[in-house]
Amino acid sequence: MQEKLPGGWHGAIDCYQRAWDLLAPLREADRDNVMMQDMAADAGIQLGRALTHVGKREEEAGRAAAQALEIYQRLAEREGAASWLYSEYADALLHVEPSNKRNPATALKYAQLASNAEQGKNFKYLELIAEAYYQSGQPRRAATVEQDAIGLLPPGSPDRAQSEKQLKQDRAASSR
Repeated sequence: MQEKLPGGWHGAIDCYQRAWDLLAPLREADRDNVMMQDMAADAGIQLGRALTHVGKREEEAGRAAAQALEIYQRLAEREGAASWLYSEYADALLHVEPSNKRNPATALKYAQLASNAEQGKNFKYLELIAEAYYQSGQPRRAATVEQDAIGLLPPGSPDRAQSEKQLKQDRAASSR
């Protein structure tokens, strides 16, 4: 996505920085507006990713990522939080840049909450659990959950091929 913006990653930084700055007063004024907070958190995550990608702005990237993760955490810890909020927080914790902000153990907790809320029948949530196990150094558990996720997909599904490839990698890692 960022590579397609005018100016590449530098153009992406400008766009995400503008979004982050425009959303700042709104996110502070209405902390109960879940959609506004989610948009702000996403802008912060994307800004952190873009800043990390171009390098030399690690401190600024870390600040944006940390603030975005705080927003996601607050949303996920709200009473009655929806499963998608747990999922958003887990995904951010697994993929945030800079990578030193990642926390697979906490991501696992929230991915499991999301999956449990959907009775283990949501492919994406199972994928997040598998990824959290893998990043936590538990490839066997990752492979087991990945297999469960694949079982939810019909044959020929584009996600199925990618998941089967990931399952092979998980199994190879667990045999080491």
